[in-house]
Amino acid sequence: MARPEKEAVVQEVVETLARERLAEFTSKEPAALAALKGFLRGEAARSMAEGDAKHMDDFLDVWFSPSTRRLVMDAARSLVDRKR
Repeated sequence: MARPEKEAVVQEVVETLARERLAEFTSKEPAALAALKGFLRGEAARSMAEGDAKHMDDFLDVWFSPSTRRLVMDAARSLVDRKR
């Protein structure tokens, strides 16, 4: 089987599994689904928020550095030029 055919098979399997999981989740009572999503996402969301707060100063220093600003402006110009 060629690579594109294998990728198509994998994509079909993943989409089928995703639809099955979606059907399973949406068949639940809405309040139960909301609670389940909260439990599943809660710890990850807390961890990300703590990490964001802990590293915000470093991120802002890098984001607003002259070299990063040049890269962002170059990327923006490239996107504008592509539309022309």
